[in-house]
Parts: sequence; structure tokens; C-alpha cells
Amino acid sequence: MSALQVSCEGHRLQDSASAEFVDIQSPFSNFDFVEKRFAKSQTIHRCFSLARSANCCCCVVQPLVDVGLLDDDTKEMRRLGYHVATTNFRLSFWKKPASSKQEFNALAESDLFGYMIVRCDGLDPADPQWYVFEAVLSKYDHPHNCVSMPGEYNLAVCGRNFRMRGVMFCQQNKLNKRCAQVSLRALLSRIVPGRDVAYSRINAIAARVAKSIGETFNPSDGMSVMQIEQVLTDFGIRYKDVDYPRAAKSPKKLARLKKEIPYTKFMY
Repeated sequence: MSALQVSCEGHRLQDSASAEFVDIQSPFSNFDFVEKRFAKSQTIHRCFSLARSANCCCCVVQPLVDVGLLDDDTKEMRRLGYHVATTNFRLSFWKKPASSKQEFNALAESDLFGYMIVRCDGLDPADPQWYVFEAVLSKYDHPHNCVSMPGEYNLAVCGRNFRMRGVMFCQQNKLNKRCAQVSLRALLSRIVPGRDVAYSRINAIAARVAKSIGETFNPSDGMSVMQIEQVLTDFGIRYKDVDYPRAAKSPKKLARLKKEIPYTKFMY
């Protein structure tokens, strides 16, 4: 299956034969759990902390096989020459307790706070590199927690389908995806049909741009401005390109421009 045809929600909707119900209420230790299961990943621990901030009671842990975007991701890394052995888990967070599938069946869609799909695709089995392939968490109550444009995502847990609203977060693995690729995927997942896009498709567009100027594209090096612009253009995303040096045309004007319109204000 090509990057253009890959199922964009198959990895989220796949069923899993087993489910582990973890009571994450105090005195449960996020630190101990993440250290024991996911090699002290700070990003995974952060997701657990957000779940605790939302008063979640239960985490359902399910192993996943390479399906849809997970399968596409593994195949791309192998095409790039990485000898990876992937391991995937889906962890969903719930605001009401459940210790069995029978109790879980009593939970409602409104009890779902969010989920993350974590994977380990490191090259060294003795040094596993766990990271968040994707996570979608609901907005929780906080005066400075602004979510201006949440997306809608479908999720299967214990044989049941759920829909939730939130913003996707993706983490780089430094092999076939760096900051630019994960940021683009998170952005596009809220806009494109199918609610997602394969990394292989983003990288294919970047490779096409590199080839047009006689260069070779290596995804582990990240993406250039031209490549990012082309991805946005190919997906029909309107954008403004702010180039400080080109707009200022002199060091003095550049310094004044950066002071009057700092980069952080554009980001905000």
C-alpha cells in the first residue's frame, strides 16, 4: 500500500486481544510506571501528568501491531536502511475507574480524556528509545490552556469505538522524522480528510523538492523552508512566509524589525 493509499485511522481503530487496566489514582507513581515500562521517557511521563491533572482514574494499556500508519512508518524506516524492530502500545486515559472489560463497558465516551500510541523502534535493543508516535488529549480546565482549533479523532479501545476532540502531539525519533515532520503531521491531522497523513508522504514531497535543485533528501536531517512550504502547498494550506533578513534588507533594519515584531509574537 502506498503512502497515498495508506489507511490513516487503521492504527487507532485496530482491536487488541489483550488489555491491562491500571489504576492511576494516588498513590500510583507515574515515575515508577514509566521508568519500568518505557525507559524513563520524559514525554510519556508528561502525558501521564496531564492525565493526573484531569483527575483520570484508569489507564488501559493495549499492545498494537504494525497496521496503517504504524506499518507505513516501519516500512519507510526499513527502506531508509534502518534495521528496526518495532513495539507499539496504545494507552488510553479515563476519568472513571475500571479494572476489567466488564467494568470498562460501563464507561461512556465522555469519560475518555485522551490516548497516546507509543512505540520503540531504536536500533539498539539494549537501549530502547521509547517515544510518543501520537497523542491526543482533551482540553483540561486551566485559565492558560487555549485550544483554538481541536480536531476530531476516532479511537478503538477494548472492541469499542470512540470519538474525541483534541490536538494531536507527535514526537520525533531522529530517524525518519524530526521536528518539522512531526509538526506538519500534527497540523495536517486537524485539516486533511482522514484526519491524518503518513510521514512517508511528507518525506516524499520533501525529497521531490530536494531533487528539483539537485540535492538528496535525508529525513533524519529535518526539512528546509522550501520543503515545508511545498508540503503546505500540496495540501492546500494557505500560509504567510515571514523572512526577517529579506524583509529588512540591512542589519540595522533587521535588529529593529526583530525588536518590534519578535518571533515569539508570531508563534503566539
